[in-house]
Amino acid sequence: MAVSLDPVTYARAIVGHRRSPAVYLAVALVALAGVAAAPRPARAVPGTWLRWNDCEAAGMGTLVINCVIPVFQRSMFASVGSDSDITQVVGASLVLDVITDSPTLVDWWRLGPGDCRAGKLGASADLSSGLACVDAWNLEGSGLIQVYGTRPGSGANQARFVATAGVSADSAVTLPAGQTRGIVRVFMFLSDAATSPCAGCSTGACVVLNSVQLVRLPGAPGGDITLSEPAEDGSNYAMWQSGAACVTVPAVNRSWGQIKAMYR
Repeated sequence: MAVSLDPVTYARAIVGHRRSPAVYLAVALVALAGVAAAPRPARAVPGTWLRWNDCEAAGMGTLVINCVIPVFQRSMFASVGSDSDITQVVGASLVLDVITDSPTLVDWWRLGPGDCRAGKLGASADLSSGLACVDAWNLEGSGLIQVYGTRPGSGANQARFVATAGVSADSAVTLPAGQTRGIVRVFMFLSDAATSPCAGCSTGACVVLNSVQLVRLPGAPGGDITLSEPAEDGSNYAMWQSGAACVTVPAVNRSWGQIKAMYR
């Protein structure tokens, strides 16, 4: 049975030290001001991306599998980019939302502790299987799914989870301006597709990368930075089986402000 996660639980489900909401807002405004002042590069940065099998344009927007045939695990790769250098980064906390093309969340996407498919979702900072990925953590990162459940006020067909990745303080990294970096790989085990009693494998779903909090060393100028702007091509979501759920969100054809209002 999925657990309901209150805002305090989500606020605690991050890596690094904590700051008040007012400080986060100030940091976000400073970051956005810096982005607005910087010259725009040719690439679609700043932004966030979520793609199947690889990073950015090399990845797939939609993954379709045959649920009667056992398959290997599949991965979604999350990437970020900025118009200015972001230094002294030691971690990233990603909030992702799942919406299924059904009245209620199907059992296939009930992946939290005690749920129908508990243990079938994981996260890693090993991005080597994504041939186009440039590893933000310089091969030294680790990652995990920190929490999975529902949130207050969410629809009956929605779930939310937090994935984290990072390095030790002495391995802090810089995310360079005008470039994108892969930060985490979210993988799903699919070997049970043909035999699972958890119905809903063939139901369309949309996984949206809602926000990425970059955790920096204590004392880093500007503090932690939260990125919630999708890439210019709208690639901050990954579709499962069909795009119907993403149209319902919608992840395309609306401003990011309108989309965020549906999640919070």
